[in-house]
Amino acid sequence: MQQKFSFDANQVYLCGFSQGGIVSYSIALTHPELVKGIAVMSGRLLPEIKPFAAPDAKLKKLDIFISHGTADNVLTIDWAHAARAYLKEHGLTPDYHEYAGAGHEINKAMFADLLAWLSK
Repeated sequence: MQQKFSFDANQVYLCGFSQGGIVSYSIALTHPELVKGIAVMSGRLLPEIKPFAAPDAKLKKLDIFISHGTADNVLTIDWAHAARAYLKEHGLTPDYHEYAGAGHEINKAMFADLLAWLSK
């Protein structure tokens, strides 16, 4: 695939909203060698994944962006808080953003912050 599409395998980022965020967490935490980083928008970290997470030394290279609306009634903001706490316990410092009043959506501010993070 890399040869067909000509991309740098060391610069792969997964980005997902809701279920896509769940998948992004799952892949990055269990196989961090496959990605440079993840962006999770209104997602959650499945508790079932935690026992399968790679050792902290392997996770430390991950770049992580988390964004979540405070009024999300599908996946509440508590999921974002829990994921951030878990990541910090494992020596990671995600770029974390909350959006007051935002529901289960990607709003303009969230998208702008994601693009800015990807541009770093």
